[in-house]
Amino acid sequence: MIRRAALALALAGPLAHLPTGRLAAQDISVDLTGYQTEHTRTGWRIGVGGAMADPLGYRLFAVHQKSDDDAVGADYGLGADFTLWERGRPGPYLVGGLQSGVRDRVGSDDVAGLDGWWAWSAGVGYELVPVSFLVLRGEGRYRATRPGPEQGAELSLGLTIRLGSGRAPKQRAVTEERRANAPSAGRMVDLARAEGIDRDKAELVADVVATATGAMGTPYQWGGTGANGGGFDCSGLIQYAYRQHGIALPRTSRDQARMGVAVDREMSKLAPGDILTFSNSGGPVTHVALYVGEGKIIHSATGGVQISVLSPTDSYGKWWYKRWVGVRRVVR
Repeated sequence: MIRRAALALALAGPLAHLPTGRLAAQDISVDLTGYQTEHTRTGWRIGVGGAMADPLGYRLFAVHQKSDDDAVGADYGLGADFTLWERGRPGPYLVGGLQSGVRDRVGSDDVAGLDGWWAWSAGVGYELVPVSFLVLRGEGRYRATRPGPEQGAELSLGLTIRLGSGRAPKQRAVTEERRANAPSAGRMVDLARAEGIDRDKAELVADVVATATGAMGTPYQWGGTGANGGGFDCSGLIQYAYRQHGIALPRTSRDQARMGVAVDREMSKLAPGDILTFSNSGGPVTHVALYVGEGKIIHSATGGVQISVLSPTDSYGKWWYKRWVGVRRVVR
């Protein structure tokens, strides 16, 4: 028993020394596994993971599996999985990986009782995302272990805790340069008219955006509507900007995401004043922003009311671009 505990700790130790930068850990994952060959093995995997380059992800983990036959022994090891299209949102994905370790084949304290082993596996998985920071998944794989050979079906049920998934990175402080980067009122009118909005209404949405822009630098406040000089949350800012021009909107982002009419989620189809909706998990809307024009949005997020570039290549805006799920046009 003492030796088995020491093996588990020794093999899990390297997971504490994770690479930094692009491969820094973003998730903590735990899986319960079952592997059926001529013997049944059950056990667990625990580790960390994250994104590499879209749509590729990785997991690094310690693994333990015990046979239903004590004479066969228990496996301890380290492994790496690579996933394709595992995006932290509901749906299927592909998975494959390698594992290696030692097998305590006799269960004694005799070092001679340890054998080396390695295995590869490949299969499919399916994710469910009940809340933004939690992913539930099931996987079915074909697995082959050497020496042996042992091969058969492996099933697992797991969960992933997504570190920082519900919190956007903080954008740098408001500057006059960034304030000036917002399209002019005349430019917003032209952009709105190009999408079929008549001049009076185009001028109205330009005024709505100008009202929101005038609040730049106001701090983020959960539940804030700007009342009594206070801050805004995301939907509070949009409700405030439209209300100043006689248009009543619901209070919450989910309700605002049902207002007006849907517009295609394409940059070329957007008009200033459109409400853009975002979701951390691909499910319920968790954030809203006003489209300003020229690929920019104004919203209240970490750091307060700010203009951001909505782009997959912008260092800050790509976080929002990946979570952009819809568009609603209130004035048309």
